[in-house]
Amino acid sequence: NVELIEIIPQPTLSIAGNTPICSGGSLTLTASGAQTYSWNNGISNGVPFNPTSSSTYTVIGTNTGMVNGTGSTNSCTATANVSVTVNPNPNANAGGALSAICQSGTSATMGGSVSGGATGGTWSGGTGTWTNANNPSTATYTAGASETGTITLTLTTSGGSCGTTTATKTIAVSPTNTVSAASSTPTLCINAALTNITHTTTGAAGIGSATGLPT
Repeated sequence: NVELIEIIPQPTLSIAGNTPICSGGSLTLTASGAQTYSWNNGISNGVPFNPTSSSTYTVIGTNTGMVNGTGSTNSCTATANVSVTVNPNPNANAGGALSAICQSGTSATMGGSVSGGATGGTWSGGTGTWTNANNPSTATYTAGASETGTITLTLTTSGGSCGTTTATKTIAVSPTNTVSAASSTPTLCINAALTNITHTTTGAAGIGSATGLPT
């Protein structure tokens, strides 16, 4: 009698496709070195999936063969692990609202912050100047001498491996109040009529009541 013996090779597994990804990204893990593959965590071999956090994934590779030509089977298995890294995306928070300032005036501190994968942040915007622009929380903005209106200020993240993001807020810059010299400085006799004396203003809605007039 001749008895047939099939030697089933022990799987030697390797895994391709494991690279660090950013939160929300897709990854495809592909094992090779066996006939069939079974992964944990509900993923399939060579099929894209979206891991939500860094984790270890395990694959079991199986080689199957016939036993003595009887139709029954036997198998050999091997196990491999792979650690998947999911890096956090950057976040930026512009902080609370800012009170209005005048031309050449300086704002309160920005009160911004960065988190997630960001390690720093820089403020920009406007035609004025920044102090401590690279500090999201303590940066201040000084408006330009001719700058007016609603100015958009932008906090941009830096650092990390998942790009950058921004957050914005606005600050209102009001014109500096000015008033011109009197239109005239007449000398009058008692009981003589006084013609209107005018002033030109910028920034202000008007001028207050006159003082120092003769009675």
